[in-house]
Amino acid sequence: KKTGAEGTKFAVTARDAQDIRNLLEFAQVHAKSHPTTSKCLLAMGQLGQKTRASGPRLGYPWVYLPLGDALAPGQMDKVAMEKALHEAENLDSNSLFQSLYQWILET
Repeated sequence: KKTGAEGTKFAVTARDAQDIRNLLEFAQVHAKSHPTTSKCLLAMGQLGQKTRASGPRLGYPWVYLPLGDALAPGQMDKVAMEKALHEAENLDSNSLFQSLYQWILET
C-alpha cells in the first residue's frame, strides 16, 4: 500500500539479547521485501547502541546521530559512529547475521 512516505525509520528499545535478534531478523525480511525504500534501523538504549551502525550492512543505508550532545540513550557522536560503521563493515559477510548479532552484544 502506498503511503506517500519517502522513507521508514524503525526505532525500538532493546531490553535483552532476544530483542536484538528479533530486530535483526525483522531487518533481513523487511530489507528484502522493500529493497528500494529509504530506511533507517536502530535499537535505543545502551544494548542497542551498535544497531545504529549495523543498518547499512542489512540494507538500511541511513544512520542517525545527534549534531551535538546525545538526546537519547545509546546515541553515538560522530567519531563513535564512524568507528562503529567501520567495525560493522569489516564483519564476516558469509555469516553476516551471526557476526552482527555477536558484535552488537559485545559492549
